Order: sequence, then structure tokens, then C-alpha cells
Amino acid sequence: IRLLISFVLFKAIYFCSTKMENLDTNITQNELCNKNGSSNKLSENQNKGVWIFGYASLMWNANFKYSKSRIGYIKNFVRRFWQGSTDHRGVPGKPGRVATLIPTERDKHIVWGKAYFIEPADVQETFEILDYREKGGYSQQICDFYPRENEEAVIPVVVYNAVEGNENFLGEACIDDIAKQISKSVGPSGPNKDYLYKLCETLNEFDIATEDDKMHTMELNKLVKNILGD
Repeated sequence: IRLLISFVLFKAIYFCSTKMENLDTNITQNELCNKNGSSNKLSENQNKGVWIFGYASLMWNANFKYSKSRIGYIKNFVRRFWQGSTDHRGVPGKPGRVATLIPTERDKHIVWGKAYFIEPADVQETFEILDYREKGGYSQQICDFYPRENEEAVIPVVVYNAVEGNENFLGEACIDDIAKQISKSVGPSGPNKDYLYKLCETLNEFDIATEDDKMHTMELNKLVKNILGD
């Protein structure tokens, strides 16, 4: 019996470990986002307004004033449910999991999302709103944004990202375990599953799901729905 139990545990651990990823994440977010001088470009143009990039809930719930928006992508990142949420989709001691951006050296990795232009008069208020909304471990970065309608017209954007090492960062885990955690988690903003479902709906609506999204975010969507029978 002991041998049988040991074998079953070994198979479970092996099965989960084979689903873990190797993203070549030695490069840092700052190295990626600042390598083209985006921070300088933003500083030069901040008095003319600011672009903010959303890759998750900001795509469908922009609770700030903006005058225009663009669909597009940033390079050398992947979208991962590696950030814990104790203020929106979970609670302290029972965190949910929400999306963050993980840097990668592979040029093929891009993350699609939606960028919003904030007029100069609204910049301060917008940052106050977002700093509070993203207080659970997210910080600002500057990245290059490539609009879908004209990829040559690169725009510097502000990105709120939860980098590794913040107090709520949960990191990589077996995708089945992430799905189980999402299926059980609920926070002040509602069930964790609703966040995941809405993200996938939005990616499909804008037709911006990458192959990487299909392997991670869309796969999580399928697993959670199977667990809950949705």
C-alpha cells in the first residue's frame, strides 16, 4: 500500500511538473521596457497627455476619463495568472489569482491589450484612481506600445504590472492547481472565475488571443469551467 501511495504521489508531481514553463525570464522588466528610451519619450510628452495600457480588467472596466483608445501590443512579455489578489478576487489568507506580465527574452512573445489616452487635465486624477485600484502589488512601468492599425507608430505607454517579489506575488504553479485556486476564490470585486471568464471573452471579442494565451489563459478558462460545471 505504501508503495502504491508513493507511486501515485510521484505520478501526480511528475504530471504537474511537466506542465511548468521555461520562459527564459532572466531579463528584467525595466531592461525590457526602457531599452528603447520609452521613459524619456513619455517624460517629454507628458504635458500633452499620457497613454495607459491595459492587459486584463482595464480592457473592459476603465474607470477613468479617456478621450480615445487603441488595440495593440507590447513585446517580450507573456500574460500569466501568477499574481495573488487579496483585495479584489480573494481575501487575506485565501488569495485569488489575477493576471500580470512576465518578461521573456523571446521576441515572439507579445501581449495584446487596450491603450487609453488621458488628456493632460485628467492625468493626475487618473493616476490617483489607478494607484489605488492597483495597490495590491502593482507598480508603474513604461513600455513601447504597437497599435494594431499602424505598428510603426510606436507609442510610450504606462503599464501597471505586478513584478516578481511584491508581497502578493504567487509565482508559477501547475496550471491545474491555479485553476483549482481560481475556482474557489472570491473577493470584494466578486468571484475569481468571473475575472478569468471576462478576460477570455474580451480577448475573443477583440480577436487578440495569442498562441501563448491559448496555452495559459484560455486553458485556465476551460479547466475552471470543467471544475465548476459552467
